[in-house]
Amino acid sequence: MKTTFTFTLTSEQFAVAVRYRNQQRALRMPLRRSMKFFSYVAWLAMIAALFTAQYYNGYSAVTNSLYVMALAYTGYSLLHGRSFDRLYRSENHLIGVSTEISVEEDGLHQTSPNYRSTIAWASLRGVEESDELLLLVIDEMHFLPVPTSAFESPAEKAEFVADINRRIAAAGSVAITSSAPPLVTTAPNVIAPTAEPAEPQIEVNHWRALQINLVNAVKLTCLRPLTETQLVVSWWQAAAFAIIGLLPPVIYDVATTGVHGEVAWNNFPEALVHLPIFLFAAVATAYAMGRGDRTPVIFQSLLMIAVVVDTASYLVYENLMASKYRAWFDDYSSYILILSALWIPIAYGETIRRNHAAPLHRRMWASIVCSILVIYPLMSIERDRSLWHRPFSQDELAETNLTGQFGEDNLYNQRELLERELAAVQPGRPGVVEIYFIGMAGYGGQNVFMKEVNAVSELFQQRFGAAGKTIRLINNRKQPGAAPLASVTSLGAALQRVGAVMNKDEDLLFLFLTSHGSKDHQFSLDLWPLRFHDLDPKKLRALLDESGIKNRVVVVSACYSGGFVDALKNDDTLVITASAPDKNSFGCSNDADWTYFGRAYFDEALRKTYSFTEAFKLANPVIAAREVKEDFTPSDPRLALGAALKPKLLQLEKQLAERR
Repeated sequence: MKTTFTFTLTSEQFAVAVRYRNQQRALRMPLRRSMKFFSYVAWLAMIAALFTAQYYNGYSAVTNSLYVMALAYTGYSLLHGRSFDRLYRSENHLIGVSTEISVEEDGLHQTSPNYRSTIAWASLRGVEESDELLLLVIDEMHFLPVPTSAFESPAEKAEFVADINRRIAAAGSVAITSSAPPLVTTAPNVIAPTAEPAEPQIEVNHWRALQINLVNAVKLTCLRPLTETQLVVSWWQAAAFAIIGLLPPVIYDVATTGVHGEVAWNNFPEALVHLPIFLFAAVATAYAMGRGDRTPVIFQSLLMIAVVVDTASYLVYENLMASKYRAWFDDYSSYILILSALWIPIAYGETIRRNHAAPLHRRMWASIVCSILVIYPLMSIERDRSLWHRPFSQDELAETNLTGQFGEDNLYNQRELLERELAAVQPGRPGVVEIYFIGMAGYGGQNVFMKEVNAVSELFQQRFGAAGKTIRLINNRKQPGAAPLASVTSLGAALQRVGAVMNKDEDLLFLFLTSHGSKDHQFSLDLWPLRFHDLDPKKLRALLDESGIKNRVVVVSACYSGGFVDALKNDDTLVITASAPDKNSFGCSNDADWTYFGRAYFDEALRKTYSFTEAFKLANPVIAAREVKEDFTPSDPRLALGAALKPKLLQLEKQLAERR
């Protein structure tokens, strides 16, 4: 039986084939424009919803989900746009050129001057005939048209059809082995570039295979064309790339901290958390594509791409941090994480588009599934990937040993400790403006906040007459029993106590909050493993209003603390923050005694004046000069003074000056 046939397809024959397969509607320009218009409208609506959610909710689960959807949709458009555009073109790579097809054991081989491919028998659905054409159907969209003129007689054509159907039926009853060559489907309206014959996969040892795959990893990441036969896929290779993936953070840590250090064993689970994420994404992507057997290939490919992406991101981060652009980069360093998480599914999406034998709609869903299951987890979790650190001193070990410091006695003594602190607050004297001070150190992982509250409390007792009228609320790992814990509950109790003993018309509350802050204006209350209620501007305003305290001075020292101004300001309140709503504040290191704002405002300016507003004017240029010297982005502290409080502050200044 003859197994090789030669033919030349005319444009008229191709048009007949397209009409027969009911694709003429896809070729109509109005429908194409409608599809594009709908696509653009959907994308713009998604972006509008994203910015609306960002404006009203800040960073939340809803916003993050919309981010992922927008990124996935954008990635899909980028990866598949060219396929859709080419799908609607009228040209075809078979038209007007001599094409040869041959029936082989592994599939139907197709060869022309500008295209070579192999269609596995298991990928063919059957043979249809229409108007002097045989259509070898691959899926709803793809088929190979063969003119009947390629056959010498109807008998030869019938024999060819019978042989094709027999081979399709036989292939459908057996499993496809890994020895089969790569499947390259022939799309009717896709102009395919000249493809070289696939290189045969040869047996190599593990180390040689690793060298090959390292080169392939770079190609995959750079969106270079790569067939599956060029990959050496095995669980040994996957394990090797999982280990290699730990090298970028280790090399970075050694370069920054020195070789005399220790392995941070506790961080290994976080450093390896991408492995189950990639495995789950690989399984879901493979089945979304209808090719469950491709799971190992997808899993290993994601690991390979991640190695190159991580290496590049660490190199970029290190170079920018060491350059003159460091101040600018501090505000945008998080975008490296976003781009890294985004690039992994984009790079593999290109592989899906090029290599996997699956219908277009399945490849589309596979790209979206891969994007969602990779981007969202990697962007939603905070991973400490530091695997090497300098040796800790005994004091530092004591600070981090929270379980040894914060024991059962500390936990059950908290109520008594808070009641004792509140009971020590004394009533004020009639006819005298008294200052009641509440200091709150929220973050327990660094000593600087505890030191600030203690120092400011002492300053107010000595200089502002607040002896017997101070309350300290402190979270600190090293000294958890030195003061009541800083929490929303303890702050509410402290405000209630001050409101009960003070003269609300005469006296003044000075509330000082110092800790870390977040972009969504959450004031950090942290003492791991304890969990506290969130403290945000709205909650703080509610606590102040519930206490009934009228005259208020509130100072918030934290990153993004300017977000507290609008919520707290009124005619009877002075609000001072260490930064603007969208800016960082600086100086919160474990070894420091003061933050930049705390030193300039409390330790320097308020020792020269009794005016809280004048001290702000004195501290502002000092803070700005230090930030410029350190090459930091200006924190831009903020102040809002209520008109009704201004006379009370002037009265206090005069009283303190006379007493002095």
